[in-house]
Amino acid sequence: MGLRRLTAGSPVVRCLQTVGRFLIPLAVIFGLMGVINLAQGEFIMLGAYVTWLVQEALRHLTPAAVEWYLIIAVPVVFLVTAAIGIVLGLALLVFLAHRV
Repeated sequence: MGLRRLTAGSPVVRCLQTVGRFLIPLAVIFGLMGVINLAQGEFIMLGAYVTWLVQEALRHLTPAAVEWYLIIAVPVVFLVTAAIGIVLGLALLVFLAHRV
């Protein structure tokens, strides 16, 4: 499945929509109750999605190096997911800490 096939009806988009419908309201409810939700599941899903994106990009850029895709993707995924986590942590947890 290439990036061109990532349309509104594709399985990846439908999966993200379904997960978002259930997890976003749950996060809002936990936030209103004052419960800290560490959202490990969302970051695992984000890491899996970024892994897929990196491997698809590598497939288009270097099709001969298929055995190296996962080895290259793991550090990239770690850095991207960590960067998103740091940004969310600074933006949201600092805000929530000042509310208490």
